[in-house]
Order: sequence, then structure tokens, then C-alpha cells
Amino acid sequence: MSFDVYQAQGLRIFQGNDEQVSNYVGREGELAINMETKAIHILDGVTPGGLPTSDTGGGVLAGSNTFEAANRAAVTTANDGIFDLDATNNFECAPFTPITLTFANIANANGQGGNIWLDNSNNQVISAGPNTKINPMALSTISAGGKYWMSYYCNGVDVMVTSTGDMS
Repeated sequence: MSFDVYQAQGLRIFQGNDEQVSNYVGREGELAINMETKAIHILDGVTPGGLPTSDTGGGVLAGSNTFEAANRAAVTTANDGIFDLDATNNFECAPFTPITLTFANIANANGQGGNIWLDNSNNQVISAGPNTKINPMALSTISAGGKYWMSYYCNGVDVMVTSTGDMS
């Protein structure tokens, strides 16, 4: 792969393969694009390879960020009561059989919170898995027919769950 540097109105962009980008120091504020991984690096004029800002999995936000438009997460349907925390933050659940509220990939989700839209119009019994911490009265309430908004927070070991009363 060739070693290319492009410059336009003071902005310099370097593109190269993984080895070239990893060894390139460049100028402070210059960008480097790894054409193999598609990662973008911000160069500081000192650190070989600079600071990566993204990879094929998407960008990484750090520090204080301001969003000026709506930001929405995908909603995952989990009618079996198993909420995969690697999938999304927001779920909907409309069980047709009794379920156990279970959260998957808890260890990967330390600090994650989200919402569950529970439509228990079929009046199914709902229980809690061993790592699901919910008030027994709330568990009894959501086992009755109705629609509920639940929120959760994961500490990497357990998931704390709260619920509204029936919102039908």
C-alpha cells in the first residue's frame, strides 16, 4: 500500500496500512486513516500512530459531550423475558407464557441502564432470575395483567429493576 499525505487548507490527512499508521508520528492535529481497519487517528506530533478515535465498531465518546438532536437506541423485542444487555438498552416484552426476568451479558454491562416496556395483557406470572433485583411487591404487580414501564441499572454483577404500576 502506498504512503499518501493529502493537504487542503491546512488540514493534513495521512492514509496508510496498519503498520504505516502505527509508526507515523505526523504533525499535531493531523489525521491518519488506517485503510485496513478504517480507524481514524488524531496525531499529536509525538505519539506514533496518534490517538485512535474509531474502529469498525463505531466511534468512542469520552469526556463531556453535548448532543443537539434526538438520540435514540434501537428497541429489542424479548418476549421470553431474557434481556441481552449486549444488544441494546431498551426492550419491549409481551409474554405469552410465564417468564423469568433474566439479564444476559451482565459482566459486560457495568454502568448500563435502560428501559423495558412490559405488556402483560396476557396476565402471565413473572419471576426474577438470581441476578435480577426487584422489589417483591413490584414483581407481584407486574404479574397482574396490564402495561408497565420498567427501568433497570446494571452494576456488572446484578441488575436493579424498578417498575410503575399498571399504565393501561
